[in-house]
Amino acid sequence: RRGSLIVWEGKALDTLGDDTVAKLAEHVRTGGSLLLTLDQYAGSAYRLGRMLPTTAWQTVGIGGSRGFNDEIGVSSWNRQIWSQDRPPLQAVPYYHKLKTVHEVERGISRYERFKRKQSYIKLDLQAWEPWYTRPLINRDWQSWIEADDIDRSSLLLVGRYGAGRVAVFASSIRNASEQMLKPVIAWLTQSTPVDESAIPNANEVELRTSEDVQAQALVVEVSNRSATALSLIVIGRILTWENSYLQDVQHQVSVPARGRTTVRLQMPPRGPHEYQAISFRDAYIVRVGLLSGDGSTLLRESRQTFDLTPQVVLDVSTSNLREIPYPFDAPDYNTPERILQ
Repeated sequence: RRGSLIVWEGKALDTLGDDTVAKLAEHVRTGGSLLLTLDQYAGSAYRLGRMLPTTAWQTVGIGGSRGFNDEIGVSSWNRQIWSQDRPPLQAVPYYHKLKTVHEVERGISRYERFKRKQSYIKLDLQAWEPWYTRPLINRDWQSWIEADDIDRSSLLLVGRYGAGRVAVFASSIRNASEQMLKPVIAWLTQSTPVDESAIPNANEVELRTSEDVQAQALVVEVSNRSATALSLIVIGRILTWENSYLQDVQHQVSVPARGRTTVRLQMPPRGPHEYQAISFRDAYIVRVGLLSGDGSTLLRESRQTFDLTPQVVLDVSTSNLREIPYPFDAPDYNTPERILQ
């Protein structure tokens, strides 16, 4: 049913076909919600990577290695959701190592520039088609519960896909506590079905960017050609110059009829914990997107390169070569050419 909550237990990789994946994605994009839980061999979660707050890439290898599936406890949780001192979940008998963005994905995403076949699911992807950096309607990734392993893996992640909401639990629904599930389900069911008639035509909006190098910000100007005011979302997915994910910057904007609005996408601050790629070269790729106000539809997207590397000024000086004694027994460089002839 449109706008409803679907609870889905992910199982083996071949148990989820392309048609089901497309239907689940459209259900959430148009305002439904999804709670995805994972059994011990939940490789099918990887097929849903485009719409999840995690690609769940490690689930596809679980059949060959279960070394990280041991019982695990909780290290931290979102205190705005669960304010009590005791965790909403004591432990799970097994778990999948999930993160909003894994370190391995930062490396693999550099190859999104090539036409390729996505591993395990044999999906043909065009050059620059996002998989690890994900579509821009997939956003607001958060880790609500973290495990007490050395990696601080996420046991519960949430995010938005289109107008809908998604939560991923790193273990089976059988291992989830009622205390954990109640606020998660309450949050998921707050999504609202899309009103297709309220979504503006992509031809009615325009996106332009300029650079403010001194402030280290990308300036985005949104123009509205329609006769009515529009509520829109401007999102900037900031990547390193290698195309590895760094962070998202979002602004909800109101654009007057036949008017324009300007917002700024601030680049990440420099510091001792910055990525080595940025330390080597202070340059970014920014995927700038314009979404409908409910987030369901990508109206415009552009890919911008923002290079903050200081210009190199090279000043070369040397002694006057003609003042150095000529070392050879031959006419020197002061001899007129007419004599040499």
